[in-house]
Amino acid sequence: MKKASIFLLIVLFSNFSFTQSLMRIIDKGDSEKFKIYIDKGESLDEYILFEGGKHTYNNEDLLIHPMVYAAELGQFEIVKLCVKNKDKIEDFHNIMSKAFVASLDSGNDDLISYLFNLNPNVNEFCGTCYSRNAIMITAVNGLDKWYFKIKPNADLNQIDEVGYTLLHLAVLSSNTAIINDVLSMPNINLNAKDSFHKTALNLAVIDSSESTYFTLLKKGSQILDTNDFFSDITIGGNSIIFNDFIKKIPNPNLWQNHKYMDYTDEEATYPLENAILSNNNTISFWILDQMISELKTNKSEEKIKILYNILNGYDYAGLKDYISVTTAIENNNKPLFEKLLKTALWFNEQKFSALYVDKNEVDEFEYDVDLEVYFSKFDYKDAKKMFGKEYVELFYEDLGIEF
Repeated sequence: MKKASIFLLIVLFSNFSFTQSLMRIIDKGDSEKFKIYIDKGESLDEYILFEGGKHTYNNEDLLIHPMVYAAELGQFEIVKLCVKNKDKIEDFHNIMSKAFVASLDSGNDDLISYLFNLNPNVNEFCGTCYSRNAIMITAVNGLDKWYFKIKPNADLNQIDEVGYTLLHLAVLSSNTAIINDVLSMPNINLNAKDSFHKTALNLAVIDSSESTYFTLLKKGSQILDTNDFFSDITIGGNSIIFNDFIKKIPNPNLWQNHKYMDYTDEEATYPLENAILSNNNTISFWILDQMISELKTNKSEEKIKILYNILNGYDYAGLKDYISVTTAIENNNKPLFEKLLKTALWFNEQKFSALYVDKNEVDEFEYDVDLEVYFSKFDYKDAKKMFGKEYVELFYEDLGIEF
């Protein structure tokens, strides 16, 4: 029994090693070695193993046919060898159809034309493309020439692994011709949500595509979740979209964090963090002003903690980092740096900790922003050069830092 188990392991390892060697041949486009591989074997159906996560949204392993893998990489000569030896592929038309779909990701137009002329089934999935058929891949890649060639025989209602419809994918490409064609289709669901509850309109603002945003609104797309949508706007960082949204919904929730797509709960971010990361001062300044205005009338401890954490760059327990002044410094964004610093000074002047000392038994300075972090990336000379001598000396003196 033990010998049989060892023999089985050797066989499995040998097969794995062989398919990995085959993958390297295809990666390099070595048609001579691939021809030797064909001549030595009776079959071309030796699938290549990919570890989970490389071509799927889950962690499942994936087996890919050599011809399909070669087509995805645009290895034209290897694909032609597979076609020449199609008698060694058990279900050639099915595999060739998958290869055609995969080739639409390759950028090799000659290869795409070659496989298209073999009359593939354009509604096959290639196995490496998240359950997208051919027209979905042309939409997401903005291949309008192939989109319109494939359309007459395409299933226009397919939904991929992540829940994207044809409209979602067209929006991701920002290809006007494809977007307009999809929007002209009868009975299209403008407000279909993907697995992360995003509509095509959400994707347009994340992608900062103002033309697509206004086109979708004009066609009847709706803002379904105002707070989530506002968070997506701050991720995209487009001031024109932001200003239009604020006219429609002047009081979005600034204090609710959101997970972007497949992020974990720990990776959820607040709108202010997103705006700082997108380096958009219009949005960042507006959010900071609104936060200050709200705290003047509603000194909620939860809101105080949120602004404290962002201004500080980390929470009080030191368990999580926040997108803050360090990002402004890295982007060399002096106006944003100064706005964050002035907000931090205002915050400390409010003595918010005093409101909660008795209730929470916190020390007096729990909600005091650590201003030293605002100059932690500079030595004194660099800070003085960037922000001015008087400006820097004043705060270095207040912080008790010698210079």
